Amino acid sequence: MSIGTGSRKHVARAHRLRGEILAAGDRLGEAERELRASVALATQLDTPREVWLGEASLARMLARSNRDKDAEASFVRAAQTIEGIAARLTTPGLRRSFLTAEPVLDVYRTLGRRPPAPG
Repeated sequence: MSIGTGSRKHVARAHRLRGEILAAGDRLGEAERELRASVALATQLDTPREVWLGEASLARMLARSNRDKDAEASFVRAAQTIEGIAARLTTPGLRRSFLTAEPVLDVYRTLGRRPPAPG
């Protein structure tokens, strides 16, 4: 895929978005490749936001493919990354806003866990 950006974090995001679009079109094999590329690049670049978003998207796609153990592992990695981000947020309002955001809560609901305390 050709992506016209000089910022590699934007390339990671583009892979994730393309993967989500492919998954929505039931092109799950292609979606998995894009989502794994997104997570790998985001991990390499140490961009935690893109890591957890990519892992969560990958997990949802894996669940649709009836690969529940793989999906759970991706959701766990997403939650671990979320917790790492939250631990570095020292402003109470920012931490609360992050931990109560719907995409974050969705990861924890899916795992049957509670997110870290926002306050």
